[in-house]
Amino acid sequence: MTGQCGPSFRFDRPFMAWITNGEPKNMGQIVDDWLLLRTAGSE
Repeated sequence: MTGQCGPSFRFDRPFMAWITNGEPKNMGQIVDDWLLLRTAGSE
């Protein structure tokens, strides 16, 4: 994950809740969502 998301990648509680919410996801979707959330949060 740090290879795709960078050294600041962390599994925080809200992100882990989203990952384990019962909807199927692949690693690409997880990486894309993490990057989107971090980009949106920095604006």
